[in-house]
Amino acid sequence: MPETPQNINDEDPKPASQVTFEPIIRPPLRSIDKYSVPKLRYLSQRYTVAVMISLGLFVLFGIRSNLETFYSSRHEAILSSRWKTAFYLDDAYIYCLLLTQIPGGILAYKYPANKIFGYGILCLAILNFIMSFGFYSTVWNCIDIIQMFIRGLIFPAALGVLRFWMPPLERGRLATIAISGAFIGMMLGNPITEYLMESINWRAAFIFFAILGTVWYGLWYWLIFEKPRDHPAISEQELMFIEQSLGDSMKLTMPAIPWVKILTSIPVYAVLVATICQMWTYFLIQFWEYEFLEDKFYYRINQVGLIGAMPNLIMTIIVPLSGLLTDFLRQRKITTTTNIRKIVTCVSFGLQGIFFWRIRQSRIASEIVLLILMSIAFSGFGVSGYVINIMDIAPRFSTIVIGIMNTVVLITGIICLYLNGGIIHYLESSWDTVFAIPACMFIVGAVIYGIFSSGELQSWAEPTKEDIKDTNNIPEGDSLINDASRV
Repeated sequence: MPETPQNINDEDPKPASQVTFEPIIRPPLRSIDKYSVPKLRYLSQRYTVAVMISLGLFVLFGIRSNLETFYSSRHEAILSSRWKTAFYLDDAYIYCLLLTQIPGGILAYKYPANKIFGYGILCLAILNFIMSFGFYSTVWNCIDIIQMFIRGLIFPAALGVLRFWMPPLERGRLATIAISGAFIGMMLGNPITEYLMESINWRAAFIFFAILGTVWYGLWYWLIFEKPRDHPAISEQELMFIEQSLGDSMKLTMPAIPWVKILTSIPVYAVLVATICQMWTYFLIQFWEYEFLEDKFYYRINQVGLIGAMPNLIMTIIVPLSGLLTDFLRQRKITTTTNIRKIVTCVSFGLQGIFFWRIRQSRIASEIVLLILMSIAFSGFGVSGYVINIMDIAPRFSTIVIGIMNTVVLITGIICLYLNGGIIHYLESSWDTVFAIPACMFIVGAVIYGIFSSGELQSWAEPTKEDIKDTNNIPEGDSLINDASRV
């Protein structure tokens, strides 16, 4: 329940931040805040940010599920084009994402990520509502392509929002809570869309997610600010805790992007190698699981569909739990951050390599299904290793590295699709080869990541003397980003 706005700006005397030693001056309340304080009663502000990102990703993938389900059910009353349009648009979706990931990372670096993410979801919701009216094929497809570009631009901003809200010892849990919204959206988006299409009509599904996205943006505008100091209702204890944890990075200006150093950083390449290995398996399961089970074990489509719904459920559960585990290990100082990231990732990859090698040998359907599900579970476990590692090595440039990583992910998906497709259709014993590839990739990836990864802040990501000098020259009370911190 929201709290009533009592004495938000009446702390006297004002305590000083233990990091900046400046008075904690509350920003003025907005008009909306005079009716209800932008704060949830039982949730701290940093967890509110993580939960709202998660809900935003749920809306994003729910909106995407509208078109996927629409095409798959062959509703051609609106589209004059045939069923093959869906495949053309799927290809367009991949290439639009490919072209927009790095620009999206740059955008989220240079401008407040909370505004980019918020406005992006709102635009998707508005376009979804417009699509519910129905248009000719060309207009419909143009709107869909615009949505694709928007999705690509806001993906890197999702975790970029947490840049100023995520204490180092809570990176695992906050980031994985945020990421889990994507898996919830993929898990529930299609069933909700199918239910609304069958029980009402196809327009109802589009309108439902358009309304959901608009309501989400209203909450986002009310609750989310770029930085803790810009929040008028954050508690003093939480503000000082976040500022103590993040140190002077809360005040530093954003320097020019060190592209050469990023692209020649060994720890960055270790993350990229781990990403390639894991996403190869993800696309393999997404593209070929149905065909494999039907071809080899004659599974009926309803059985395969049930199995296909399990990965996102497993990821929704395992990913946040893995974040809690890594944060627990770091808080107890059992070992270094570098060792924790290496152990989590290498254990995940090693076990998945064993599972996939066994899949190629097994001839028992139930065993293969169990091995696939176990591999998915341990892939979720590995998220708190190599994915969160980005925030360790370059928190200031995390959106840039995420944009590069997502680009690599999409290139991996394209290669996986065409290479495995060729193997399956032109080679004998093709399924053995298809599953041997990820098994070997996981072992190689574990070795490379185990040797070359790091959990330490990289020298090129540390603030320079010029950054600190520029920060000290900013007049007191001036905003670092032109007062653009509010949504």
